[in-house]
Amino acid sequence: SAGQATALTVLVAASDSHAGSAVLVVLAAASGASMPPVSACSRMLWPRVTPDRATRDAAYALDSIAQEVVWTTGPLVVGAISGLASPRLAVLTAAAVSLVGTTLFATAPATRRVQSSRGGGALRAVLQCRPLQILFMVDLLLGLQLGVVEVGLPALAIHEGSHGAAGILLS
Repeated sequence: SAGQATALTVLVAASDSHAGSAVLVVLAAASGASMPPVSACSRMLWPRVTPDRATRDAAYALDSIAQEVVWTTGPLVVGAISGLASPRLAVLTAAAVSLVGTTLFATAPATRRVQSSRGGGALRAVLQCRPLQILFMVDLLLGLQLGVVEVGLPALAIHEGSHGAAGILLS
C-alpha cells in the first residue's frame, strides 16, 4: 500500500511537472502493480474468523457484494472528486484511501493473529501446475484487455473530439 500510495503521489507530481507520457505510463503501471491484495487476504481470513459454515458463507457473500459496490461506486466517487475539485485530488484521495484502508486491515486483530508461512513449497507447486499456468496466462491477458478497453475507448473518443461518447463506448 505504501508503494502504491507513493507511486500515485509521484504520478501526480510528474503530471504537474509535465513529464512525458512514458514516465506517466510507467508510474501508473507501478501503482497498479503495487495494489495491496486486501480482498484476497480477507477471503483467506474468513475460515479463521467465522464460527460455522453458514456464517462463513454469509461473509463470502458480503465480501462479494462489497467488492461490487467498490467497483461500481469507486469510479463514481473519483469522477465526482475530479469534477468538483480536480483529477489531481482524486488520485491523491485514492492514494490516501488505499494507505489508510490497508493499514486498518493489516493492523486488525484477526489479521495480526495469522502466521505467515515462510516456505514457498506450496506456491511453487501451484505455479508448476500446467492447467493453472494456462489459467494465470488467460487471466493476465483478460486483465490487459480490460485495461486497454477501459483506457483506449475514452482516449479514442477524446481524440476524435467527442468527449461525451466515452461513456457510451464503454457501456
